[in-house]
Amino acid sequence: MLALVVFALVWVPTAVLRDTLAAMSLDPPARISLGLANMLVPVLLLAFVTPLVSYRRRDALCALIPFYNIWFTARIAWRLAYLPYHDWLPRDDERADWQLVRHPADPARLAHVVIRRDV
Repeated sequence: MLALVVFALVWVPTAVLRDTLAAMSLDPPARISLGLANMLVPVLLLAFVTPLVSYRRRDALCALIPFYNIWFTARIAWRLAYLPYHDWLPRDDERADWQLVRHPADPARLAHVVIRRDV
């Protein structure tokens, strides 16, 4: 359910803005520039959450690729929903902050947890 909410939070504002722009009677240059700004809404929203799920911020640019953007957003939303049960491999630069432990629901599987470090 959380994955669906995250997915909706990324794409519903884009759809609303697109419909609003379609209803406005603007000259073509203004419509193009507002349309490009509308394409950046999912990128900006995803840029905030991608580091939480082992992606780099620049990976949010994948939201600009047609059809792939739907799969990518769904994957980010799915990982956010299952963040407490982190079972994907962390990036190389994240490995120092993660520890491999037994999965709480299935002891035969392993999961990664964040090691809290006080600075």
